[in-house]
Amino acid sequence: MTPRAVAFWIVAVLIGAAALAFGAVENWSGAWLRFGAAAAFAAAVWSDDPRELFRGRAFVVSLPVALFIAWGLVQSLPLPPAVVRVLSPRTARIQAETLPAGGGTALPSFLLAQAEKRGVTIEPGATLPPGPDDPGSRPARSGLSVNPGATRRACLAWLTPLLLMLAAERLSRDSATRYRLLWAVAGWTGVLGAIAVAQKVDWNGRLLWIRESSSDSAPLGPFVNPNHFAGYIELGVLVVFGLVLAILGGAGAGPSRADVRAALLDRAWALPRLLILGSAAVLGLCGLVLSGSRGGAISLFAGIVVLLPFGRLRAWLPAAVAIVLAVGLAVGLSSWLGQEERTLQTAFFAEGTNDPSLAARSDIWGRTWRILLDHPVTGTGLGTFPSAYASYDREGEWLGTAQAHNDYLQLVSETGVVGVVLLAWLVAAFALRVLLPALRPAHGRPRWTTTALAAAVFAMLVHSILDFNMQIPAVAALFAVIGGMLIAAADDPAPASDASPTA
Repeated sequence: MTPRAVAFWIVAVLIGAAALAFGAVENWSGAWLRFGAAAAFAAAVWSDDPRELFRGRAFVVSLPVALFIAWGLVQSLPLPPAVVRVLSPRTARIQAETLPAGGGTALPSFLLAQAEKRGVTIEPGATLPPGPDDPGSRPARSGLSVNPGATRRACLAWLTPLLLMLAAERLSRDSATRYRLLWAVAGWTGVLGAIAVAQKVDWNGRLLWIRESSSDSAPLGPFVNPNHFAGYIELGVLVVFGLVLAILGGAGAGPSRADVRAALLDRAWALPRLLILGSAAVLGLCGLVLSGSRGGAISLFAGIVVLLPFGRLRAWLPAAVAIVLAVGLAVGLSSWLGQEERTLQTAFFAEGTNDPSLAARSDIWGRTWRILLDHPVTGTGLGTFPSAYASYDREGEWLGTAQAHNDYLQLVSETGVVGVVLLAWLVAAFALRVLLPALRPAHGRPRWTTTALAAAVFAMLVHSILDFNMQIPAVAALFAVIGGMLIAAADDPAPASDASPTA
């Protein structure tokens, strides 16, 4: 077996196994997902010229992602306190108010001084236990991140989808391998849809019938949150649609009666493939309906619009991607501009709806925007949103908020203006160097499967406004693989058809 064959099987198995491992959100599953991504990348580039890693569309798109990781590492490093005070005065103030400069041994006197500043009375004669004999964490006392450990872990987590994207792009340069990888995505979509349907018919209240889940969760399939199940399935269903259209329509603008008739008469084993794909589509759509995810339904509709055979409409997709990013940030600004009350950040979304879910999201978005305003240049540190958001809780709030339910807002609150620049760079590079050549190729019409990949990417970008699917490792892994395939498809030669197993 060649190294590329090994890489293919690792990627094909990993995208589904990560979902079955409860979304790969736990330490053990996240660890082997990272190991698998590294192994797939190494195998995919084993025989390549090392200089190829720094060329082409994949490098242009992966560079800002790599710089996000590099910026996170900078945030987690100890810096001169004066530098931190200049770049992030709020972070420096938090560090000064919570961490003693002398480490653990200085903790008792530090706490006594803080008590006096905050009006806390200490009983006369009260003794305090000695502090631990340790130097303390230098990055925590003088870094740009409010939680350096969480930032380092986030950098490692970001590396996984980056490696999977690069591995999928290398594999997908061969259209036959890409076709098989698309079928792997379709197969896992059907499997997860079948699990959701079976769960609806006969379920014992446990994740995959084996794992206990919390009483306040509403798990679906292997995911604790049905919105994350919907995020995974929406990507797969759009890929299935693309494969179906490729079989029915060939290289034409749309499936004609003659194309459909030829397929039903079993052109190149078309009928068996259509039956398999139809089953996967039905099961996936049933799972999406069972999830009850409105974000999933909206995002799937957005992807289907991209699949419609209107070339002029697709030509606007790169601009639509930029608009999605702007909307994702604007909802936070709109929520922040609303008047804040004791229990809710009121704004257009909270005041104009009776939907408690949307109102709660609006509240989180508004306070996330406040985090960005308080840490405008450097952010709070990649992966530190739960720690940073805790200081914005109101009196009586105790549950905590781990995600902003908006990937764009959360990312810029953690990375500041630097992150805004890198995110804009990433979107522009993807739109101009991938979407445009993929959907408007010089040789004529794009493949149906290429259009489906673009539709899946766009659907997830829309969904990221309302949820945090990209922070679920299994969903991020599938998104990265689809993105890698789309990057490779942007360099496709003129296709005669993308419906055959060798195309």
